[in-house]
Amino acid sequence: MNNLRQRLADLQSENAALQKQIRKCKEEIAALKGQLASQADKHELALYRTLADFSLGAIYIFQEGKFQYINDSFTRISGYTLEEANRGDYLGLIHPDHRELVRWTTEKALTGETEDLPPEPEIKIFHKNGSIRWIRFLPTLIEYQGKPAILANVIDITEQKAAEALLQEQRKQYKEAMNNIDQALLILNDQHIVTFVNEAAAKLCDTDPEMLQGNPFMNLFPEESTAAIAEYLSRTIDGEPQRFRGKLQIPDTDSVPVQIILRPLKDKSGQQGGAFAYIHPLDKSALLETETILPGSGEAEGQGKPLHRDLITICAHCKKIKDAGDTWRTLEEYFSRTFHVHFSHTICPVCLEDLYPGLMPDRE
Repeated sequence: MNNLRQRLADLQSENAALQKQIRKCKEEIAALKGQLASQADKHELALYRTLADFSLGAIYIFQEGKFQYINDSFTRISGYTLEEANRGDYLGLIHPDHRELVRWTTEKALTGETEDLPPEPEIKIFHKNGSIRWIRFLPTLIEYQGKPAILANVIDITEQKAAEALLQEQRKQYKEAMNNIDQALLILNDQHIVTFVNEAAAKLCDTDPEMLQGNPFMNLFPEESTAAIAEYLSRTIDGEPQRFRGKLQIPDTDSVPVQIILRPLKDKSGQQGGAFAYIHPLDKSALLETETILPGSGEAEGQGKPLHRDLITICAHCKKIKDAGDTWRTLEEYFSRTFHVHFSHTICPVCLEDLYPGLMPDRE
């Protein structure tokens, strides 16, 4: 995606440079309007056309339903010569999605009613080879041979549109992937503002994603916790992951005890630019010794105080643990539900020797 963003940035830079050249060309064309309108000096008309032909931007003059002039750049973009472009209705060159816009724009421009016209319309056209190309055109009303005409500069933005479409599709896929995560996830910028909320986070906060986006992350927690959270976020953005506990402040309901994990987020240049915030709902009795508790969580006092649980009830025989709801759970299930950790299973050497003595090498 970084390569795509760089390519899009390069295209936009080239586009800006091209528009600058077009503006310069338009200024030169404007200086020649009077000479062009009179057609008194064929040498000066040839000079104008030479200027237009050497322009990097495509230029055409349109009058009375026909192209009166197109330069070489226009032919390169469309594939059509002047004669070929005028063989049929000019709207046949335009993609059906934009024919009405072009027809309306042309009629308005030729009557001088330009106030409501889009300044730089972007439309699709058919290339002579049948492919579809995107162009941006800048129409201007002039007088040509004593009659109103449209002088337009045209920029080929096909590659830019393709890059934008690909980037949009990748963003869509990324959003869908984030929404398919069962875990509540928010993305924050370097100002601690929420820029993305997945569906699990919106459900946990009992609101729509749009209600969270654009607001400070600290708004989700009690006021007395905000200073500590701001400190943790600053550390995270500096590249140091954080994990702590607090209470999620949800309107019209009880606060929810949660574990918050912050991970650094790098921008497209590889610099730290924000944070991923993962939020895990916790059982009310769930405590983790290595974790920090936030002020205002109602569990302990003071920032950065280690959490300790004095007593966990465990079966002396089967080793199941009784949770806050008096449900007996296996050790794996209890820690998975409470602390969101997962286990991988193997067998230790002592048990291997007891269970499978033939597999153990002889000891000297």
